[in-house]
Amino acid sequence: MILHTNVTGRGKPLLFLHSGLMTGEAEFPEQVRCFSSTRMVVTMDLTGHGRSVFHGELTFERMAEDVAETLDHLNIRSSDTAGVSIGALVAVHFAANAQEKVDRLILSGLFLERPVTWPEIIDQQLTKQQAMLKNNVVGAHYDQLHGENDWRRLMALTADPDWYPFRTIRSFLHRRKETLILCGEQAEEEVEMDRQAAARYGHLRFETVPGAGHLPHSDQPDLFNQAVKGYLENGSVRFGMDIQYR
Repeated sequence: MILHTNVTGRGKPLLFLHSGLMTGEAEFPEQVRCFSSTRMVVTMDLTGHGRSVFHGELTFERMAEDVAETLDHLNIRSSDTAGVSIGALVAVHFAANAQEKVDRLILSGLFLERPVTWPEIIDQQLTKQQAMLKNNVVGAHYDQLHGENDWRRLMALTADPDWYPFRTIRSFLHRRKETLILCGEQAEEEVEMDRQAAARYGHLRFETVPGAGHLPHSDQPDLFNQAVKGYLENGSVRFGMDIQYR
């Protein structure tokens, strides 16, 4: 399936994969603004999101396959790839199954290992989802954002307590793909688990983003962008004192 895609700028491709219930355009305005002067910035509506209309069974494997097919359609042989939250999980599947298409990889807002508090995390997630389903204002917003797609269906992807692809992540980590992991410092459980994983796998670069939670690219876009830019340009990640976090 060819995904709805926005391409901005010229240069080496930089692909951003959005979080759940979002779209490429809605998720990454700060990143497009920052990087499109020097890079070809590619954002997509993942399968079943936004204008990428899909009514079949939604899986991470299918979403990753559609990303690969869309890049082929755009004649993009490979790209630096950044995924956030659900987009990070899609990026892991994409890099695992089409490694030749992924140059440098940046992941944010994910667990690299399963925390002992996982059942509690799932309960909190389900409670939040139920509240969203009962909120008419939220419903109207997502109805408009996702058009012909049933956004309520997207929640089914995370309804099973075992929905998180820890096995695929573990397999991917053993492939030793150079990867930058960016965790918001306020997402304490993500920080703990991802720091432990990075200590075990020398090819992982782990950094925390000050003043950010689960979605650092949104909470602290300037710091996130600075980290991504430094990593892609010279492999370094430094948060300059001239950038104030929000």
